[in-house]
Amino acid sequence: MKRVIISWSSGKDSALTLHRMLQSDHYQVVGLFTTYSAEKALVPIQATPIEYVRLQAQAMDLPLLEIAMDNGTSNGQYQQTLLTALHTWDLDFDAIAFGDIYNNGIVDFRRKVFADTEIECVFPLLKEATCKESLDIAAQIIESGVQAMLQSINLKHLSPEFCGEIYHDELLAKLPEQVDPCGEEGEFHTFVFDAPFFKRKIIIEPLDQVHQHYHHGSDMNMLVQRFAAQLAD
Repeated sequence: MKRVIISWSSGKDSALTLHRMLQSDHYQVVGLFTTYSAEKALVPIQATPIEYVRLQAQAMDLPLLEIAMDNGTSNGQYQQTLLTALHTWDLDFDAIAFGDIYNNGIVDFRRKVFADTEIECVFPLLKEATCKESLDIAAQIIESGVQAMLQSINLKHLSPEFCGEIYHDELLAKLPEQVDPCGEEGEFHTFVFDAPFFKRKIIIEPLDQVHQHYHHGSDMNMLVQRFAAQLAD
């Protein structure tokens, strides 16, 4: 059985990836890794504070490798920083599982990053880029028992009232027709606060909402739900 770590963004796709790997007869989940902004201490675009990613790892009782990335990091610098951190981590693993659903270039990029290593890249959610298949993945996330909040939304695609909503069937029914049910076009990002593989739930308390701007292929005007979080007793 191969030892696999999960590329963990803090959201629902990572959670379903972990769920799939835990059910696999070929892989044993041994840890998580997350890249984040060294300046802001946030997972980029997702806008999850790294301290809350630590809470998730504690809730799952899995080791977490935190990899800080400087602002303006090039693809080459990203690759070097990532590989150095992974190779010096005192955890043995054979593979990395990613939560990508569409091969819109990111899958090829990840394979290129690890092409000269012995690390296997696994994509358990990878589908063709169709709304129906994305809707199927969304249904699987909800049916699996993963509970998540829309932590950040792109105001180009969604109105402010969606920010902070819980990701469930009722939400999917309310999404505008042009919005991907999994947010694969950057329409929204989520934070997982409970799942069947959580040993302790994360209690979240919504606070204020703030605007953040990113340039990630295109300009994104994001509305972010800030919140307090702690592990349940």
